[in-house]
Amino acid sequence: MRRPIVIFLTYFLCTISPITHAQKIVEGRVYDAETNKPLGGVLIFAKNTVKTTKSDPSGNYRLIIPEKANILVFSLMGYAKQEVNIKGISTVEVGMRNFFSRETENVIAIGTRDATRKKNDNYAAIDIIPVAEIVKHTGNIELSQLLHYFAPSFNANRQTGADLADHVDPISVRGLGPDQVLFLLNGKRFLRSAVINVFGAKGRGNISSDINTIPVSAIERIEVLKDGAAAQYGSDAIAGVVNIVLKAQIGGTNGSIISGSSYTGYGKTLNYQGVKILPRITDGLSFDANATHGFKIGECLMTVTGDLYSRKAIVRPNNNALFSDKNYRQEFGDAALSAQNLYFNGRYPLKNAEIYAFGGFHHRHTDAANWTIPSDDTTRNVYEIFPNGYNPHLETHINNYYFVMGTKSKVKGWDFDMSYSLGKNKVRMATSSTLNPSLRQASPTEFDNGQYQFGQFLLNCDMSRKYTKVMKGFNVAFGAEHRFLNYRITAGEDASWKNYLIKPLIVKSPNGVLDTIRKIGTSQGYPGVSSGDALDVYRSQYGFYSDAELSMTPQLMVAGALRYEIYSDFASAVGSRLALRYKPIPQYSVRFSMQTGFRAPSLAQIYFRSTINDVDATGSSFEKIIFNNRSELAGKLKVPSLKVEKSLNISAGFNYIPNGKWGFTADFYRIVVRDRIILSGTLDQNNSLIGEDLRKRNIGQAQFFINALQTCNYGVDISSSYKKTIGKTQLDLSLVGNINSFPITDTRVDAAFKGSASELITFREQQFIKAAAPNSKMHGIFNIVRNRSNINIHLSYFGKTIYMSLDEGNGSVPNVYEPRFQTDISYGLSLTKKIEWTIGAKNLFDVYPSIQSPDLTDSGGQWEGVQNGFGGAFFFSRLNWRF
Repeated sequence: MRRPIVIFLTYFLCTISPITHAQKIVEGRVYDAETNKPLGGVLIFAKNTVKTTKSDPSGNYRLIIPEKANILVFSLMGYAKQEVNIKGISTVEVGMRNFFSRETENVIAIGTRDATRKKNDNYAAIDIIPVAEIVKHTGNIELSQLLHYFAPSFNANRQTGADLADHVDPISVRGLGPDQVLFLLNGKRFLRSAVINVFGAKGRGNISSDINTIPVSAIERIEVLKDGAAAQYGSDAIAGVVNIVLKAQIGGTNGSIISGSSYTGYGKTLNYQGVKILPRITDGLSFDANATHGFKIGECLMTVTGDLYSRKAIVRPNNNALFSDKNYRQEFGDAALSAQNLYFNGRYPLKNAEIYAFGGFHHRHTDAANWTIPSDDTTRNVYEIFPNGYNPHLETHINNYYFVMGTKSKVKGWDFDMSYSLGKNKVRMATSSTLNPSLRQASPTEFDNGQYQFGQFLLNCDMSRKYTKVMKGFNVAFGAEHRFLNYRITAGEDASWKNYLIKPLIVKSPNGVLDTIRKIGTSQGYPGVSSGDALDVYRSQYGFYSDAELSMTPQLMVAGALRYEIYSDFASAVGSRLALRYKPIPQYSVRFSMQTGFRAPSLAQIYFRSTINDVDATGSSFEKIIFNNRSELAGKLKVPSLKVEKSLNISAGFNYIPNGKWGFTADFYRIVVRDRIILSGTLDQNNSLIGEDLRKRNIGQAQFFINALQTCNYGVDISSSYKKTIGKTQLDLSLVGNINSFPITDTRVDAAFKGSASELITFREQQFIKAAAPNSKMHGIFNIVRNRSNINIHLSYFGKTIYMSLDEGNGSVPNVYEPRFQTDISYGLSLTKKIEWTIGAKNLFDVYPSIQSPDLTDSGGQWEGVQNGFGGAFFFSRLNWRF
């Protein structure tokens, strides 16, 4: 009898509940605040009750709630959750903001683990770049080039004649190396490239993330944390963090088609000693077509972007009249490429959680010309195949896979984020229009040169909670991460690296004189990976962190972080952070932070080994070997094992935002890096310890990786913006800049190398590090919108840059690149509400860096890849559409 009575009483209480408790009806409409379109499926409930409903397809809703309920909550995936006070009202219309609308740009996802923190309230300097908006006005199609022109402390110059650096842009933030900045995608660690730079003028000895594997068309915005963050995010974050946020649009389809080409030869900076060094040239035809579609599958929100991109090569050969004996590269210029991308971003809501997944696939084929082999080079040419000499080409097939899946939930006030990610970057090399001289007439002219591969598998768990009643707010976070890394080098075909003619040829000239000719074995332009250089190595590492932010008063906030990482192959590392922000008045705030950081040597820096073709000041090529810490040569030289780079980063800055129209920020920084890893200077056949080994292998020089330097980068980042409406005209003006200096404060080598430190850390190599970025860079952007049209003017200033190049017989001499201005301009017109057409010019006045003698550049051309590059003016037309 007891169970039926219990059931009856429960049913009775539930039935009379609506009668015994006073109720009220709330109704209204929910819509998108930007488009005014109705939003269906919005979850609506009274706070602290179980009463819920959802809006219909027209955005209308009706909800019966207790009389005492005063807060109504509106929630829809992809939109900012809103709480509305409904005391005394019964009709509520709510405009919801997409997470990625301009109104919510100030909400940040990096540099803090407080999900409510805004940009101007943070204790670290953060730039937010609204990529989806700015791409409408620019001819920059690749992500590295877009950031080069919109983030002044970010530098990514295209290289040429630099082997694989021609195919993956080396990157620098605040003048530090490519491997000292961390890239995130939707807040998750993005993977590194498989390419390590061992040649060329930028990023020697470093590995970067190949961010051009992420199409600009798939990106909503980019957050740049311009402060060391190793204590928060782990190894690689010494210079800062760049978080790339994918689009997450609610329905609809949009995209663009852009086409353009270089047209050059008319700029005043092309005059050298009274001679115009380039004729009128039209080349580098580029084309990009992309589409992004947002849709729902049940409750799942999905955004998918497809992108196709191609670019023909640009060719800027040396002027024959001025440099008739120095045309080392007949096809000097940017590589040709074609790329295909498919990226997605999805979320699925659960009752008290959500599942998310995002990632994508990228394939790119690139084709870059290398140094010219003249017809009379008996060592490297086979006259019967190339009677006029040849220009070897290095081609790459780059495949990049990246996938993340995770879940976010809230349990007893704690926010949990658990995710799993995996990624692979594969770089397959091939050479064409080349040969293996040791095969003589039997040599093929195309080779499979092998493959580099980097894989990353990551498990991550973050938990955080904000205590609103502790002082003025206390946010605490903890987390753990397991990273499993794999670096693999696969050998190329035998003919790409094997010497089939060990003994020199004895040939007789027409007049009967005997001559000895040595033929090089390996494909020219880029040697294949030998079977002895193939490897497959792994690393497992664990990271643990704690992070806290305390608002002591409405004006004062302090924060701290601590991180500990353990590596399976060498050691452990610790990073810490202390920061504060003081805001005496709403319009003004100051901030300060100090952190110790670390960067573990990459697997490539520890294990990479290869033989490459190098070129001396006369244009003559020779073989150079790069050996690793585990090799026989390293043992003979007593090369020490690589250790962790350590850093100390101190920064201070302020915000002044007196109103919604104008604002100004400035941030000063000083970054000291100890035990910085570099690629050493060269040892030749005269070396007492390994000279004989080099002679036996017909190797001219050798290099290796070593902890060798202490550097100190310091400078200031500034930004200012102004908005004003005059009648029907909207003015948006902004100025951003970076001023910096990169002194090398000490050379630190192991005791075994004290006597040869100057040989291993040459002045020239130091200058390459110091020239990672111009000493100043400024961008002024003026956007004028009136009715259906807009004009965008982008002015860029690149400060002086100095390289030290090898002048035969005289040692190192400076190549000085004087300051340069570049002007970009575009005009946009809305043809309809859904179609916009833009025409424009990048580098309108055809400005080039200062001209150099080709025998003094590492590129073999009249410029290095510095400042605004050597492509000249680029004219484009763009069609943006949405449905």
